[in-house]
Amino acid sequence: MSDCRHTFPNGDVYCGAVDNDLPHGYGKYEWSDGSFYEGEWSEGVKHGTGKYKWASGSSYEGLWAEGCMHGIGTYVGSDNSEYHGSFVKDKKSGYGKKRYPNGDIYEGLWQNDLAENLGIYQWLNGDKFNGEWKQGKMHGHGTFVWHTGERYDGDWKSGLENGPGLFIWADGSAFYGFWEEGKKHGS
Repeated sequence: MSDCRHTFPNGDVYCGAVDNDLPHGYGKYEWSDGSFYEGEWSEGVKHGTGKYKWASGSSYEGLWAEGCMHGIGTYVGSDNSEYHGSFVKDKKSGYGKKRYPNGDIYEGLWQNDLAENLGIYQWLNGDKFNGEWKQGKMHGHGTFVWHTGERYDGDWKSGLENGPGLFIWADGSAFYGFWEEGKKHGS
């Protein structure tokens, strides 16, 4: 293993440890479009701890496996969104917290880049949902509290109230009954 600096015909530059002419160990690779990766390599692929910055301005700093974001890390988007948590093969999977460009925040479990299982979504306006998620939508049991004082505690399906639930208005009046696709049934 040795250290070297190599400039490729397309303008890319690699400076760091190599083994069998491949990045291996610690090094920095700069692409001609302005993106770069600095960190650990294994047999020519990102593997270990490192930081990647895209030409768009997005960046990821954390663990890598076989060239993919894999493990705990922080992704900051060019839109100013930010996610800190677990990744599996380049996708948010496991526990993590994301701040969206508009200021909303989701904290909980993820699968394939979508909210999944249990989590809390806090809207910038003060609305809040705490409960179950499926493929990025409120699904299962959960509680939604509006910033205006209303509250719904019950079942959800595909992002809408669906099944048994209790709705309490800001004045204290309440409705307990069944809901279907976001609409109450009964009196």
